[in-house]
Amino acid sequence: MKITDTYLAEITAMGMDGEGVAKIDGVPVFVPYAAVGDLCKIKITKVNKGYAFGKLVKVVRPAECREQPPCPYYGECGGCSLQHVSFTAENGFKRDYLRGILNKSGFDITVAETVFAKAYGYRNKLQMPFTEVGGKVALGFFKRGTHEVIGVNNCLLHEAWAEKLIKIVTDWANRAPQKTAYNEEKNSGLLRHLAARFEDNFLSVTLVINGANLPDAKALYTALKKEFDCNLYVSENVKKTNVIMGKSVKLVAGEDKTLTIGGVKLNLSPLSFLQVNDEIREKLYAAAAENISDCDIVFDVYSGAGILTAQLARRVHTAKVYGVEIVPEAVENANGLMWANGLDGRVKNFCGDAAVVLPDLVKRAVESVKSDVKPRVTVVIDPPRKGCDEKVIDAIIKSEADKVVYISCNPATLARDLKLLSTSYNISSVTPFNMFPRTAELETLCVLTRK
Repeated sequence: MKITDTYLAEITAMGMDGEGVAKIDGVPVFVPYAAVGDLCKIKITKVNKGYAFGKLVKVVRPAECREQPPCPYYGECGGCSLQHVSFTAENGFKRDYLRGILNKSGFDITVAETVFAKAYGYRNKLQMPFTEVGGKVALGFFKRGTHEVIGVNNCLLHEAWAEKLIKIVTDWANRAPQKTAYNEEKNSGLLRHLAARFEDNFLSVTLVINGANLPDAKALYTALKKEFDCNLYVSENVKKTNVIMGKSVKLVAGEDKTLTIGGVKLNLSPLSFLQVNDEIREKLYAAAAENISDCDIVFDVYSGAGILTAQLARRVHTAKVYGVEIVPEAVENANGLMWANGLDGRVKNFCGDAAVVLPDLVKRAVESVKSDVKPRVTVVIDPPRKGCDEKVIDAIIKSEADKVVYISCNPATLARDLKLLSTSYNISSVTPFNMFPRTAELETLCVLTRK
C-alpha cells in the first residue's frame, strides 16, 4: 500500500475522530466523511506503520444510515464530523466505539444505550477565530487538521442567538474605525477570537485581542444590547500561541450576572468550565447523583470552582460533600458558590493535590461520622481529556472508598484509567452520553464498586 493507491472497500467501523474505517489487505484505513456500511472508492493519502489514511473519492453504494448534511459549510469546517449519518446511527456508532475501546483494554462489559437529546441547537458556548474574507473581517472555524479559517455566518450546533451575534460582531468590526483580524503567522492584527456563552437567557461575550485595549467597545455593547441581555469582556492575549483565552478577562461593559444553572445560582466567568450541552449536562449530573444516593460521604476530585460539587450536594441531601481542588483561586470561588446557595454547612472544599491529601481526608471524614455503622464513601472524578494522574488513582485506591463515579470526556484515557482502578474495583455500569452531537466527542459515566 502506498500514497495515491486507489481501492474499493466497505466501511466497517467508526474511528476516534468520526472517520469511517475500512480494512484493506488487513490494514485499517481511516476515511473522513465515510459512513459505516458505505462501499467507497478510497485514495490513500498517508501510510503509517500498521494503519493508513484515505480520501473518500466516491460513494459507490451508500450506507442506509447516510443522509444529506444540513450545514452548507460541512466538509470545509472542521467542527463537525458526523452530519452525513443519521442521528440514530451516530448514537449507535458512539456506543459501539466505546465498547470497542473497552474490549481492547480487556473489559468484557455491557455498555448501556447512548443517552441523547437533540442533534442540533444544543451548544451554549461559541468560540470562533476572526479571519478576513474578501477584504473584510469575518468569523469562522478552522478547517479539519489545519489553522486555515473558513468564514461562516452561522453554526447549526447553536440556536438563533449565534447567528445574531456573528452578524452584530462582524458588522461592528467592519465599521470605521476598521478593525483588523489576527494573522497567526505574523502575530499581527487586533481581533483574535470571539467567545460567548448563552445561559439562563443571558449572553456573555468576550473578545480576545492581540493588544491591551479594544477600540469602539461601547458601540459593540450598544449593538449587542439591542438584541440581548448581555455583558462584554476583553481578554488580552499577545502571545504567539494556539491557546484561545489570555490569562485573565476584564469586564468592559455591562455587569456580572448571577445565573441559575441546574438549580444552582452562580456568577459564571468566561474562564469557568461548564458543560456545553444543557440538556445532557442535566441528565449526566442526575445520573451521577443517583449513583451516590446511597452514600454518606462524597468526595468530588478535580472539583474546580465547585459547579459539579454543588449539583451533587443539591441533589443528594443526606450526604456530606467535599470538594478537592489544587488551584487556590478555584477553591475560593467554590466556597463563595456554596455560601450563595446555602450549601456551606454541608459542603467543605479542600485546597490540595488529591494524589497527596485524598486518603487522609477520607479517613478523617469517616472518623468524624458518629455512628456504629461505617459510612459509605464515594469518590467522584471528572478529569480533563488527558484523564487521571496515576498518583490520583493510587490515592483513590488507598482511600478505600466504597464507590467511584468516573465522568470521562475521552474513551481512550477512561479505558487506561479503568485498568488501574480495576485492581481494586469492579465496573458496575458504563453509560455513554452524547454531549457533543454531530461530532466524534463522547462523554461517559462509569460507576465502580469496591471488590
